[in-house]
Amino acid sequence: MSQEDKATTAPATQDPPSLLQPGSIVEVNPRDNDYLGAWYLAVIIERASSTCDDRYVVQLLFLYEDISTGTKAIREYNSVDIRPLPPRHRPRKFKVGDLVEAYYRFGWFEGEIVEELHNGNYICQLKSSKRLELVVERLRLQRSWRDGEWIPPLDESELAVEEEDSTDETKQTDSDKAGIMESEADSAESSTAGTGNMQEASGQVTIEEGLSKGEHDEEGNDEEL
Repeated sequence: MSQEDKATTAPATQDPPSLLQPGSIVEVNPRDNDYLGAWYLAVIIERASSTCDDRYVVQLLFLYEDISTGTKAIREYNSVDIRPLPPRHRPRKFKVGDLVEAYYRFGWFEGEIVEELHNGNYICQLKSSKRLELVVERLRLQRSWRDGEWIPPLDESELAVEEEDSTDETKQTDSDKAGIMESEADSAESSTAGTGNMQEASGQVTIEEGLSKGEHDEEGNDEEL
C-alpha cells in the first residue's frame, strides 16, 4: 500500500484514537477481490488481542451477513483499512474523469465517471472494471483519510452540512446510534424517497427504480453495463 493511502495509525501499546474506540461506527475496506476499492459500514468491537499489530475486531453491518439467520460477520482489520464515516453530502454535479464512490451492493465502491447521460445519470467504471449507470444520489466524491483529515478537504457547502449535522447530534442520545447506522445505508435513497427499492434475491442485491402505486416492477437506473 502506498503511503498516501494509509490512515492514521496508533502503536498497539497506546490507547486507540477516538475513531477506533469500541462502539465507533466506521467504514472498512475488506481488500477482497470481490469488493475492490469498496467501503462498508462496521462497528468497532475491540482492539485485537491475537496479534501485536494494530488490528481491530469489527462487526460488519451488511457485508458477509448470513441472510438466513441475520447474523452479522465479525472480522479483524488493520487500522489502515478503517476510516470514520465520510462527511454527509448533498447531490452535486460531476464531470467525466471525476473520481467518485458509487453506492452498490450495500457498500461504496471507488470508481471514475466515464460518461454523463442526457437523463442526468452517470456511467461509473468501478475498480473491478464493472460499469454502472447511477443516479447522482448514489455517488459521492472519492476521498482519502490521512493524518486525521479528509483529502481532498471539505468545501464550504459540505462544511455547512457538517455544521447542521453537529447541531442535530447535540440533541441525540446514545439510544439513537442505531439510527445513524441505518441512515448511512439509506442515504443514497433518502433524497429520492419512493423511487428506489433494494431487494435480496439468491444472495445478490438488485436495485430497482421507478416503482410506484403498485405498478409492474421496472428495471431501474442503477444498472450494471
